[in-house]
Amino acid sequence: MDAKFTTKSQEALTAALQAATAAGNPQLEPVHVLEALLGQPGGVHIGLLDAVGVDRADLARRLATARATLPAASGGSVNQPTVARAMSAVITAAGAEAQALGLQVLVTDHHLPGPA
Repeated sequence: MDAKFTTKSQEALTAALQAATAAGNPQLEPVHVLEALLGQPGGVHIGLLDAVGVDRADLARRLATARATLPAASGGSVNQPTVARAMSAVITAAGAEAQALGLQVLVTDHHLPGPA
């Protein structure tokens, strides 16, 4: 399946890419996307996180800590981030989930990791 994204998914990915660029991170990582999703109010993904008892404030702190450990560059050597292998795997898994559900597009909750 070629990944086709809803408007909300596109907005989250754009926000994640902007955050990675601003931080000088050379790769777009799942942490960037999850932070962007947490910043989108009223989405299905927020209800899903709440339904399984996720403390969103704690998750936001943990994501910020994880993001702070990512490699970063500054100055003229900063390029637009490429998609990290882990992020590519998330998109592939989300596409497989959407396809299994008979959907033609990826919605924001498909970007969330499944149960461990």
